Amino acid sequence: MILSGPVLPELLRDECLADIFRETVRRQPTAPALEDVQGMLTYQEVLRRAEGVAAGLRAEGVGPGQCVGLWMSRGRD
Repeated sequence: MILSGPVLPELLRDECLADIFRETVRRQPTAPALEDVQGMLTYQEVLRRAEGVAAGLRAEGVGPGQCVGLWMSRGRD
């Protein structure tokens, strides 16, 4: 059985997840973004960590449009 709701084209926007995340950081940087047994990280903290990973990838020569697989242990890091 396939269920579907109404089609609402006015909700479609030309944006990607990174844009939505950055807008959330702009609007509420200190709001909780994720929580685990070690504690909570705000949207601003998650952005800083993601930017650190991105900087490391750029330092290794990874550029825009390239696909990269990341193998990391489960958790906030």
